[in-house]
Amino acid sequence: MKKILVATDFSDRSRRAVERGATLAHDLGASLCVLNVIDDDQPEQLIDAEEREAKAILEKLSDTLDLLNGIDSVTRIEFGEPFLRIVETAQQISADLIVVGAHRRRVLHDLFIGTTAERTVRHSACPVLMANTGPATYRHIAVCTDFSDASVEALRTAARLAMGSNALLTAIHVFQAYMPGTMISAAMGVGDEADFVTDKQAEAERTMIEILRNAKVENAAVQLVRAEPYRPVAELLLSSTRDMDADIIVVGTHGKGAVKRLLLGSVTEQIFTTDDIDILAVPPR
Repeated sequence: MKKILVATDFSDRSRRAVERGATLAHDLGASLCVLNVIDDDQPEQLIDAEEREAKAILEKLSDTLDLLNGIDSVTRIEFGEPFLRIVETAQQISADLIVVGAHRRRVLHDLFIGTTAERTVRHSACPVLMANTGPATYRHIAVCTDFSDASVEALRTAARLAMGSNALLTAIHVFQAYMPGTMISAAMGVGDEADFVTDKQAEAERTMIEILRNAKVENAAVQLVRAEPYRPVAELLLSSTRDMDADIIVVGTHGKGAVKRLLLGSVTEQIFTTDDIDILAVPPR
């Protein structure tokens, strides 16, 4: 990763994004572009006032980043719909990573779907990191894989990030060892059930090792989690990630449809509703 784009609206949420982007730029030896997008659907007087204020804040921010982090940073102001300008700017500067702040939440329901963060993830051609935590260097990276092409790309990206941050890397997979709609214990004894689970786990481990080998991902630990009939996969993945004290969870998105729009998938969407760990979404090539 050589170029990192951070989007900020100067809120506390986006402050964490700027700090994370600066830390990554320092650790990876990358350049940093800090972007502020001003809504142009308002009176010209307000737009001018916001632009003047944004320039002053960005100038101070750039000086601070250069002084504290010793990185190559630039600032930029764009006008229009935030997620569109973020995605377009990333393409223009050939960014390898976009960093955004955590999404706002409502009391009665989660608001990830339809937010700037969610729309950026859906439309970006490069990985998007939602910064939920502080700026400390990553020490343990967890990457979720369902053995799809999308998760293979997530593995490769996580491996590059782990190498640049000198972090541990763990690949997590949730494997099924039950028959939907049936009670396995009713059809076999306790010993047979244990053998069945062991076989399924071994099969998943062989597949994981083969995928890691083909993706040329080395030195990755493997964590296999048995699926539970009434527990969401996303919940199992997040629980495992917390148990291993990982700093960030990496997930793949899926390209699908005639217009090749990026669809997150239900598991990825559920993971993005958490707010106690950084989340990196990696689109397929």
